[in-house]
Amino acid sequence: PRHHRAALELEGVDGRTRYIPKAILGELESDDAAAGPPPLRFHRALARLGGNRSPRVTVLEDRPEGPRLRLAPELQSPRSEVEALQAQLRNRPAGEVLRALDEHAARHPDVPFGRSYAAELDLWTGDYARALERFDALWAETRTRWAYIGAGAAAMFLGDEDGALARWREGLRVYELYLDGEATHTYQAELWRKRGQPERARELLEHTLASTGTRLGAWINCALVGHALGDADLRARGLAFAQRHAPQLLWSAQRSVERDAFHPGTRPAIGDPAVLERALVLMRGNRSSGMHTFFDDEGRFRVFAHDHARRYLEFAETTSELALRALYARLARP
Repeated sequence: PRHHRAALELEGVDGRTRYIPKAILGELESDDAAAGPPPLRFHRALARLGGNRSPRVTVLEDRPEGPRLRLAPELQSPRSEVEALQAQLRNRPAGEVLRALDEHAARHPDVPFGRSYAAELDLWTGDYARALERFDALWAETRTRWAYIGAGAAAMFLGDEDGALARWREGLRVYELYLDGEATHTYQAELWRKRGQPERARELLEHTLASTGTRLGAWINCALVGHALGDADLRARGLAFAQRHAPQLLWSAQRSVERDAFHPGTRPAIGDPAVLERALVLMRGNRSSGMHTFFDDEGRFRVFAHDHARRYLEFAETTSELALRALYARLARP
């Protein structure tokens, strides 16, 4: 069955999934190998990869002196490319990253990721109208899952809650189920909370956090749902996650609410519902599980990841360990 599906995709039955085998096979094939049947082509591609199944692609090259392992950045998949571009938000202006994503989409017109990540960035920066236009067009053309998720979110933030629900229902009709970890549950929970149905919101939040426990926006919604239901434990858990992973967001929200208060100088508590609501506003449409963004109380676009510090520490530890190994090996030589 897997080979049959691969064969259908290689033939491009509906034109929408042809980029999948193209991205998988990439430049792993020679022109003559590309003429073989799909199962054989995939086996040949795997043979060139050797035992490497990591995101960093290497290939085995035949040399007179024997096989040689070579790093092959040219084989990076289009999705990995756009993920790397999105990660550049940490050190590049959002406008530059958006242009780079649009350029990627122009280079790979059959691949939906450049367009979907660009629309997602529109969502994060609060350009909901453009995000909705992009996501709706992407859904009509490709039926990629993130398109109905993002389109519904953009519609919700534009105030069209019925339109948001309709888009999510359409996605469910096409795919028959929502993935446990997709952002739809978080956006829907926020919608139902705002509609005065906190019990329904809590059920959705518990579902999404059971599979993806790093959605900052979901935890802030948990704190607000806990407040609405009088559930002190739920409120405390949601607030604790936000304080531990995004104190700078809460401080910005606190200062923003204080400035808008009727009696300035009276700072609200960090867990005050007004502060938590403002935190969600500062986040715009970002309800991501990995990269969190917000506009601080001075209007500056801020970016951080829940595991940002851990990744840098791991990189530093690995680098220092490799350096020490090389040093000890050199010192051990006669």
